[in-house]
Amino acid sequence: MDITLFITAHSACDTDYLPRLYRIIQEAKSGLETPYFMIDTGQAWSADGWLSLATEHRAGYFIMDAMGYNAAFADGLGDDGWQRAQPHMQLKLIPPDATAILTYQQQYRFRVRRDVTLMEVIIDDGVLVLPMPPKGTLALVQITLDSMTIQQKSVMMVTELTLPHPTIVGAIEFVESEARYYQKKRGDTS
Repeated sequence: MDITLFITAHSACDTDYLPRLYRIIQEAKSGLETPYFMIDTGQAWSADGWLSLATEHRAGYFIMDAMGYNAAFADGLGDDGWQRAQPHMQLKLIPPDATAILTYQQQYRFRVRRDVTLMEVIIDDGVLVLPMPPKGTLALVQITLDSMTIQQKSVMMVTELTLPHPTIVGAIEFVESEARYYQKKRGDTS
């Protein structure tokens, strides 16, 4: 069975960027002849962005969950933060240095890990080793799961001219509202 991986990274909880990325994801889905699996390989959080800080870096993962991601390497959540956040979302959070077993439609299983030094996907001893594409890039990789072979690779670009998708704009407004409530509840007025 063939599947197309949608691979992203470096979104940095950027609330202007994520709705534009989702528009490109929707365009990629529309022309696809295979099932797809969306995974983010890291840096979905920001060390200095209000929304990321207010939610202890969880906001980017909540937004990706709303976007339909299947999995994300949770490098912004600390050693056990991903375990605390996991029950609240459908996407699978993966510790940054782990090799994870992912499941597609409860019958296809494949192993993934990330390598921040790679520029493109490779297969190493049956494990998909994923890169961290630069911000503004949606990497598409078609893989035959039965034989673990890469069939084709391509990229789609998110630009400043890409229109934001209104569904994710609304999801972000909800996450921002919850973040303000969470800050108030904690007594944080910054």
